[in-house]
Amino acid sequence: MQRYFLSKVGQSFLLLFGVVLLVFFMVRITGDPAALMMPREASPEAVQAFRDQMGFNRPLLVQFWDFLTKAIVGDFGKSLHFKTPAMPLVLERVPATLQLATAGLLMAVIVGIPLGLIGGFNPGSLVDSVGRALALLGQSIPNFWLAMIMIIFFGVRLRWFPTFGRDRTQ
Repeated sequence: MQRYFLSKVGQSFLLLFGVVLLVFFMVRITGDPAALMMPREASPEAVQAFRDQMGFNRPLLVQFWDFLTKAIVGDFGKSLHFKTPAMPLVLERVPATLQLATAGLLMAVIVGIPLGLIGGFNPGSLVDSVGRALALLGQSIPNFWLAMIMIIFFGVRLRWFPTFGRDRTQ
């Protein structure tokens, strides 16, 4: 049992390392990070100064080592937009993220499980056909597009939910 547990922990660390490696290099594959982060109208001198400030002109392995060592201790740098440390900004948004994830999971359980059970016990019925059609749509519609349509429908047309942000009076 202990060997199994240690094996799973080791695999988890390898997976986490792989994700960090992927995130780091995906940013670099899409182009020069300094040019991507700076405004389009920024002068070449300003982009070079930003590159020097952020360390993007150093060797890639040195950049990755710095990124990895800072990430391990929880230092994710400063937000370019807010000019404050990034970790408090992320932690500030965790409750809203958990609330949305919980609501989505509850909706999936409340709607999906009964629909699947009824459809499974009555194959070929209307409920089964509707359930399969909804499952197919849920798998094939891009999430970003569905999110925009739902914002327009529930937020703009029906005014049931805010179109962005979160109510601060709660």
